[in-house]
Amino acid sequence: MFKKVTAVIMAAAMAVIALSGCGSNGKNEQGSEKVKISFSFWEPSTGTEMEDALSQIVENYKSVRPDVEVELISQPVSGYQEWIKTRFASNQAPTIESNYSLTIGDQYKQGLIVDLKDALEGENPYDKKIWKDCFVDGKLEQATDYTQPWYVALPLFDLGVAYYYNMDVYDRLNLKVPETWGEFMANCEVIEKDGINPIALMGQKKDAVVWLMWYLNTAMLGDAFLSDSDININGDCAIDLREAAAAIANGKLDFTTGRYQKVQEMFWDEIKKYSKYTQNATGFDEAAAKSQMLTGKAAHIMSGSWDINAFMENENGLRIGAFSLPAFTDKDSEYNSGNPVIGGVQAIGLTKTAAADEKVKEAAVDFLQFMFSKEQYKIFVDGTAQIPTVKDLDIDPIFEAFQSGSMPINNVLCLEAEKIDQTPYDVVMQLLSGQDVNYAEAEQKMNESYKMWLEEYEADGKYTKDNNYGLDELEEKGGKYEKAQ
Repeated sequence: MFKKVTAVIMAAAMAVIALSGCGSNGKNEQGSEKVKISFSFWEPSTGTEMEDALSQIVENYKSVRPDVEVELISQPVSGYQEWIKTRFASNQAPTIESNYSLTIGDQYKQGLIVDLKDALEGENPYDKKIWKDCFVDGKLEQATDYTQPWYVALPLFDLGVAYYYNMDVYDRLNLKVPETWGEFMANCEVIEKDGINPIALMGQKKDAVVWLMWYLNTAMLGDAFLSDSDININGDCAIDLREAAAAIANGKLDFTTGRYQKVQEMFWDEIKKYSKYTQNATGFDEAAAKSQMLTGKAAHIMSGSWDINAFMENENGLRIGAFSLPAFTDKDSEYNSGNPVIGGVQAIGLTKTAAADEKVKEAAVDFLQFMFSKEQYKIFVDGTAQIPTVKDLDIDPIFEAFQSGSMPINNVLCLEAEKIDQTPYDVVMQLLSGQDVNYAEAEQKMNESYKMWLEEYEADGKYTKDNNYGLDELEEKGGKYEKAQ
């Protein structure tokens, strides 16, 4: 199913024939002039999988709405942001725009994107269900990276990080797929005794190490920060950099004493435990770590949904599956919270161009409802191998492993700046390589380093102590925080 799909999918085409004439308002009559809408995007890979899949959906849409002409505008990713800015500036923006979720959120604040509240709260005529209920839980909120109301944008596809695992090793050792961190560590112990590297860590790929840091900082220790009103000023589900800056400036984030000394040491202890199950962790670059996984020398690797094809269609015929990042329970950590969203979603927004003409807006909304209907969206998923954001699709269960995150990333223990001599990442790399770390010295350096981070953060004058670091205008991210029971 993961091979690149460019051909017409006959089953879906037959479904479209059945739907013909059943658009949102029955508007399938031929008019003297078609309503024209446009949809801009970039390819997430080096091929044309997205354009091919969307072209098939557009072709199918002609059977339903022959009065609408949909233009697909595929742009290179390298110049997309400048291109879209120029289009908005010249009042020539596409009707529908795909972009990063945070960018769509910023555009909404600027009045460049219009919301979809009425449409989402109404029925999708192609699925006969309330439209907002058709999306995987939490994905509408992620479509603006939690910065705007849930009804501002649509999640085109998901991006996530999970653990790929060797199914043959699991079967041979009679292991169950872990749901909790404790179960995962227990599996790694069994695998290590069997002579296989439990986890192939891409130690020379900084992103991969930072994913691990974000994961532990959020899932294992998130409650320590989120439940502290001296740091989490607005009580939401994320610690904004402005909140971190205020906490450092006001002496509320001290790693040499109290709660945050304990939290920091818990973090480092867990990294040390993890390093036991990651042979030669800091010696592997991305290619070497993946080679270990693909040759059966390692049982797990933490990587992204973009690697599904590479692992599922490997030349050695290994059976490789994936499971969600294991959850931390009270038994694993007293400060546990939900798993982070590492990756987020690629979003779609309806631009102000659509809002300028009611016929264009109606056609654009109707096309999006058609595109996100189960039958058509499956064409998109089959053709692109992207993680779906629509519920109840008949797809490979491996996709589910990348859909589990619910919390914005907490990176309080991961702050970096150019002037810092010892970053949190540096300490983690020392621990992963098996080096001894003097915790007391490292904690003192953390305090000093975070003061340097604060100086760099304040340097442009935008957020300083004089304006209370902008906390008075802080927006909620992810809703009000409540510790999961």
